Amino acid sequence: MSYGCRNAHTDSEPWPVTSPWPDPAMMTGKVPSFSPGSTVSSALPGYVALCLALQVRRLVSAHFTVTGPDRPITASVGGEAVLPCHLSPKMSAQSMEVRWFRSQHSAVVHLYQDGQDRYENQMLDYQGRTELLKDDITNGSVSLRIRDIRPSDEGQYACLFQSLTFFQDASMLLQVEAATPLDDTTCCRQATLSRGVPAEIRERRLLMTSLVNGKQQHREASPPKFGSNAYR
Repeated sequence: MSYGCRNAHTDSEPWPVTSPWPDPAMMTGKVPSFSPGSTVSSALPGYVALCLALQVRRLVSAHFTVTGPDRPITASVGGEAVLPCHLSPKMSAQSMEVRWFRSQHSAVVHLYQDGQDRYENQMLDYQGRTELLKDDITNGSVSLRIRDIRPSDEGQYACLFQSLTFFQDASMLLQVEAATPLDDTTCCRQATLSRGVPAEIRERRLLMTSLVNGKQQHREASPPKFGSNAYR
């Protein structure tokens, strides 16, 4: 009994030709699609709406209003003036830029930037005379103090708050009054008081002294008069 191998192909059957390239039908891929009723497609619009809502809320929360005094601020020559300004609603301004300027944005009176006062571009007329009061800056409230007021300081001022996404300013008016002059009477009285003797007391003393001396001289000059009944 003999065993032999059976060929898969006979001489009458041709050998199959095998292509070195893969079958294109096997390479064809299908992109998954979602039907309108699927969970993912139905949740996608809600997710987009949520993102848009958060973005709008972020932008709205970044907006603010800058408010200054509702009436002119008055200061005297040689004195000082305090110009207040605050944000509404209340929010911290520590990371914002706070700029005080005159008629133009570049005419810097005082600049707060990157958490500190900057004096590089400050106007020469205000150097050494300004101070930003930041005690309540975490609530968005600051004030500018100007010392040694001059007549040239009178006019319009603007306070600008600027964040990464928004900025706004408010204007205010500073009126400068001349120092009140002293009249002659006040000057004389102050000069006398500086020597330790009030002027009114000195005047009264001089008047009383003159009256007493006058009466004394009149008595010495007039002889006594005796009536007809003097010896009765």
